[in-house]
Amino acid sequence: MIFFDDESRNIRDVTKLGVLSILVQNGISRKVVDDAIEQFSKQSKRK
Repeated sequence: MIFFDDESRNIRDVTKLGVLSILVQNGISRKVVDDAIEQFSKQSKRK
């Protein structure tokens, strides 16, 4: 699961649950989503 939010407290809380959490401050762009998917893919391969 990938969680996007603009509030750092939510990112912090959800990350503690083991969810990949991405702080977005200027909205979500295609690049932000692509980068998040790449990061998620790398984390999944490590497990």
